[in-house]
Amino acid sequence: LSSWHETFKEVWALEPGEVFFELAYWDSYRYAALRAGQFLKIVEPNIEGLSRIVAACELAQEAYDGDNGIVRLVGSWASSLGHKLRLGYPPRPDYHRRLLDRDAEDQLFGLGLERWTDPKLAASFVRDVLEYDGYFEEGGMYEALREDYNEWEFMEPSYRQMHERWARDWRDRDRADAFVAECVRLQAEEALEQERDEREQWEAQHGWKYCPHGDKYWDCPHCSDEWHAGFDNASGDDEED
Repeated sequence: LSSWHETFKEVWALEPGEVFFELAYWDSYRYAALRAGQFLKIVEPNIEGLSRIVAACELAQEAYDGDNGIVRLVGSWASSLGHKLRLGYPPRPDYHRRLLDRDAEDQLFGLGLERWTDPKLAASFVRDVLEYDGYFEEGGMYEALREDYNEWEFMEPSYRQMHERWARDWRDRDRADAFVAECVRLQAEEALEQERDEREQWEAQHGWKYCPHGDKYWDCPHCSDEWHAGFDNASGDDEED
């Protein structure tokens, strides 16, 4: 058994990206996914291997972008070591399944991302990580941001800072800037679309109350007389009927 383990480690050291690509393919099979996680635990038996695990994800991300099986493998590996990844969440000192503090986790995660050749693909991977971790779900950290700031224009700086933290130690600052810009762009598109949908829904339900001046028709000094006259006429018609 130990000889097999040594072989696994040698292959992982030579071609981690190719190996992880194969593991992500296995993950589509019910029982093979468990073996994929066991393999990762053999070749990276300590949580400090997070940077190497993340760096190895690029080829699989390029092939399976949007499939959370890649992220699920990373999370399962960390869980098997007794660590719960909480990227994008504030530190919780009382949380019992953490082998790394927030700064150490961010540093290792960012170091792994730095090794990706395509910063835009890295941004897509980060978004998959956040989605898998429930960041955008109801009751998640993104909803908390919305409650505090309401509109994307005011949320954007906090969202940007989170991604800047993961790229703060990158030596290539152009790639770091491209990574952060793409992370923000991906969320900006969705946030602005969500805001448009909410405005349209609000207009459909309440828009009839407001005149072109922005006031309620019955309160507007320019429109209230006409509105009340029309309301009275409509009421009179109903009485006649």
